[in-house]
Amino acid sequence: MRIEELMSKDVITVTIPSDRRAALRLMVQHSISGLPVVHKDGKLAGIITRKDIFRKVEEEQLTILMTHDPVTIDPGESPETAAELMIENGIRRLPVVDGEELVGIITPTDLMRSIEIYGSGSVQEFMGSACVPVYEETPLPVLASIIYSSQVYSLPVLDSEGRLVGIVTDGDMFKQGIVDETVVKSDLGIGVDEDQWTWEGLRNVMKLYYIRSKINLPSIPVKDIMVRDTYKVFKETPIQKAAKIIHMHGIGQIPVIDANDRLGGMLFAKDLLKWFQRNSEDNEC
Repeated sequence: MRIEELMSKDVITVTIPSDRRAALRLMVQHSISGLPVVHKDGKLAGIITRKDIFRKVEEEQLTILMTHDPVTIDPGESPETAAELMIENGIRRLPVVDGEELVGIITPTDLMRSIEIYGSGSVQEFMGSACVPVYEETPLPVLASIIYSSQVYSLPVLDSEGRLVGIVTDGDMFKQGIVDETVVKSDLGIGVDEDQWTWEGLRNVMKLYYIRSKINLPSIPVKDIMVRDTYKVFKETPIQKAAKIIHMHGIGQIPVIDANDRLGGMLFAKDLLKWFQRNSEDNEC
């Protein structure tokens, strides 16, 4: 398979010259956390993420905030090459360019399609990212501190017997009713009648920024906001099946359990990228 067969072709972009508000508006409208920046002629200029925006909250100009000369890939390249670039550079979105023109974007979730077809091995062979479980009675302020200090944003939730009962992400702390939508919009200078600034999109874009600097979270337990019906796999599950779950449902991670619902770890989409490395090495032998 080639990248052009896996990439997303309908890419949401922001055109320069522009400002922070324009990029934020697109992120919120489409519930994404980053997007390519292009010139008026469609040529790639850079990439902007929510981290870039909130790293310099006083800056408005996109050309100053964005990452210039981002890592890119050609549409004719292989999934193995894309996976290697993502792993080496610690990135989750890779602009696809033909010459200088942006023609698509590829993410780890897109690459799961290749593993669905060609993948081999079991989940336990590829687990590797940090797993940070929390107790279901953990108060939200403590959860926020755990997320911030560990830099892990998806945490399995355990009951008093150590069984998996759900999963919680930093985004779950921003459910309406816990964080007031009108307050968030006021901080951003957004009118409450601007429907295009959806609450779901605001949660997606603002969560990292608010954890650090804005929110006094109520001391309610994790169990009140966690997602209970989670997709799960076993260590023996073929990676083809795990990749299909990730791709079909657009999720970034799956808890790994045993037959008694006891946690064995977490499998992240980025962990499965290692399959491409192994497959490439096997083909060289």
